[in-house]
Amino acid sequence: MLAHFVHHVITALPVPLSPFIRDEFSLSNARTLLIQSVFSWSYAVAQIPAGWLADRIGTRILLIVGISGLAVAGILIGISQTYVMLLAFMVLMGILGGGYHPSAAPMVSAAVSPADRGRALGFHEIGASASFLVAPMVAAGIATAWNWRVSYISISIPILVFGIVIAGYLNRGTKASGTGTDLSGAYGDAARPKSNYLRLVMFLLLSIFTGGVVGSITALVPLYVVDAFQSSEFAGSVYFTVFASTGLWASPLGGYISDRLGRVPLIITLCVMSGAGVFLMRIAPSGVGIGAVMLLLGITTFMRMPVSEAYIIGETTERNRSFVYGFYYSTMTGTGAVFAPIMGYISERYTYASAFTWASIAIIAMTLFCAFFLRGSRN
Repeated sequence: MLAHFVHHVITALPVPLSPFIRDEFSLSNARTLLIQSVFSWSYAVAQIPAGWLADRIGTRILLIVGISGLAVAGILIGISQTYVMLLAFMVLMGILGGGYHPSAAPMVSAAVSPADRGRALGFHEIGASASFLVAPMVAAGIATAWNWRVSYISISIPILVFGIVIAGYLNRGTKASGTGTDLSGAYGDAARPKSNYLRLVMFLLLSIFTGGVVGSITALVPLYVVDAFQSSEFAGSVYFTVFASTGLWASPLGGYISDRLGRVPLIITLCVMSGAGVFLMRIAPSGVGIGAVMLLLGITTFMRMPVSEAYIIGETTERNRSFVYGFYYSTMTGTGAVFAPIMGYISERYTYASAFTWASIAIIAMTLFCAFFLRGSRN
């Protein structure tokens, strides 16, 4: 959880700091969201080869680079002086951080029985949720007092120190276990039933698509509240914090429910709720209304994550598990990177309400399509 927290503290900064960056460089909404997109694209692309490497050289090295490498990139972002430099260092941050998820999730899953897998992965997600809760408030406060560059630098330096500390901790654990592949051999592979690859594809398509679309909408919200309600940049960051706060309890709850009631019924329910939440954004009043919608989207998002991870574990073997995880996170991040500038363009070319409407229709349509192939399945 702690490693997950520090990894995402830096990746959580582009969205809440986007109004500050937009003002300094005089950017359009589309160019502002492109900053998040180039990071997301590089982050996405890097996770597939990172997962392949983790299956072969072990997860420890990839996890350490995913923390310390991100911290170095965060410092470089903080000293960037032009928009082009900022984009370049965002790409670097994505590349260096790409190995964390394909390494961490299999390590967590290998330590527990299949019956508790969803709950364990849910507790791991608490670290990410806590970072998205803390980072926007801290970063926006620092940026308001000084500037957004100080936010990146002051947050990245202690994380770099932590990366060095956890490297030593994991190295001692590896030596003590007498293996070079942290917790190799996930529990229960021998008894794992034969995979249904069509259902695996449909399940991942639904989870990835919904996560990407919701991610693009939450990235748009800080700009939306500033433009539509004349709220401050800091207020825009607070709404994103409301979204992230749900992961502190929704992730382990989602994993626990999926362990008992099944992955498939829960994922379909959560995706329908996500589509409804995105639509409600267009009619929600400023303040409590938008906060309530962001709370709903946070619940569905963070409940969905451990459900998807647990499903992957149940349908893969140790030999290709990190690679499939890398593909899952890569395509989910890439989908968000595609939709973010598109939603930015729609919001400027038409209205914010149009962006919310089309996003909600897309989620509901994809849910109905995938549910047809997943019908009758529990896990």
